[in-house]
Amino acid sequence: MLIPLPILLGYRPRRPMPVAAGFDVPGVIAVASASNCITDRVICGEPEWDEINTAYHYPTVRGAQDAAKRVSNDPCEIHATLLYPLVFDKSQVHSVDIRLRHMTAGLDAAVPLEDPTETLGFDIVSLKRDDFAPGMPLEDIVFECAPLSCNLMGREIPVNRWCLLDRWEDAASAAKRLSLEEPEPGSYVIVAVERVQRAIPTVSPINKVSRPAILEPP
Repeated sequence: MLIPLPILLGYRPRRPMPVAAGFDVPGVIAVASASNCITDRVICGEPEWDEINTAYHYPTVRGAQDAAKRVSNDPCEIHATLLYPLVFDKSQVHSVDIRLRHMTAGLDAAVPLEDPTETLGFDIVSLKRDDFAPGMPLEDIVFECAPLSCNLMGREIPVNRWCLLDRWEDAASAAKRLSLEEPEPGSYVIVAVERVQRAIPTVSPINKVSRPAILEPP
């Protein structure tokens, strides 16, 4: 399978979730999934509709940084998400047209990043049932579950320390398998998770206590 060019969905503040008791996926130190099921999405509650695009991402790194500061003094990372324009639906693999737009007319949907990023890996995530129909473009993109972490499929499909896959070929193979087995209902897509900004300690204006950065491997 030829590797198609991915589409940048934008940027989000994230907190990879350190593994806890019961999460017995070998080699994983923290979950940096593209899904919100385990990875802390930082921005909870009602989305900031006038700030985001139709993939629920911020179009700029600065936008994601500012959003995080509005809701928390705790450290977080900034992740970029790149979506490959393929949908794995049962035994079929569909090429799709991704029509990303800003929720506010006239604003950029996602501004390309000029600085280098750190690739954390590839994730396989399910889409909402209503988001995809064969032959139709993807316009509203809502990630549901990521079986590698949500369903502990990383115990059967070897993953890296972030509970992601290191090679696109492995991601394509996993997406085919998951779309057939459906550990979570729906169609599946492959996304690349890129870390744009590492977490740094911050100081709470309330109690002046320095909060630790997110766990980082040596």
